[in-house]
Amino acid sequence: MRQPKIIRKPNAAELINRSTKIKVDISPQEHMSDYHIKDDSKKLKKFVKNIKKLMRSSYEYRQFNKFLKEHSGMGLCGNHPNITWGDGFSIEIHHYPLTAEDIVYTVIYKRIEMNECLKMTSILDELIMLHYIGLIGLYPYCTTCHQHDSSVENDDFIALDALYGSPEKFFELYGTFMTEDLQSKLKTYFKADEAYQIIDNNIDEKVVKNWIYIEDDGVEYISMSKIANLVEDIYNRYK
Repeated sequence: MRQPKIIRKPNAAELINRSTKIKVDISPQEHMSDYHIKDDSKKLKKFVKNIKKLMRSSYEYRQFNKFLKEHSGMGLCGNHPNITWGDGFSIEIHHYPLTAEDIVYTVIYKRIEMNECLKMTSILDELIMLHYIGLIGLYPYCTTCHQHDSSVENDDFIALDALYGSPEKFFELYGTFMTEDLQSKLKTYFKADEAYQIIDNNIDEKVVKNWIYIEDDGVEYISMSKIANLVEDIYNRYK
């Protein structure tokens, strides 16, 4: 049988003799440079990825998403309104026209420029605050639509008045801290939205795309025959 290891409580004199005193500055300034993270693209990319993960898993962000679905009309897919959160479908909140990554980078650059703390928790607090006060553009999607809209090949346009939040106010406050590419991206989007509004206000409702659904024993699905009949009717009416 092995002799058990006896652990005894050290006395106060032993603790004093073993201890070592060091001086540490824990003021916020010590967290500002964060090892010159902006100059290391690889480290910065990993830093941004970790903050995004932390934000999406946070209690505050999950509660915010729940609020949007329950009280802000975002409990259904923006493309397919018959797919709803209340019916048990997964509805995901899409960041647009700026991606979540764009927003994290911008907040980091702003904090570096303003000589503010770069601790993850401090950055997270600011990101959550921006969502809560409505400065971030958001749009609801079902899982399939969100996967498509987040793909590199996608170039879908979502009108500004269809979004929750105010990307233009975010640009007004944070635009100077964005990269030139990101500034150009937002300016192009705002111009495209102006053009869209002109078209939308003058287009004939008969040529606006609408989803057509029929209901059979409580099951909804897209009716190809109804669509075919509509197309034929429009063709006969305007040929």
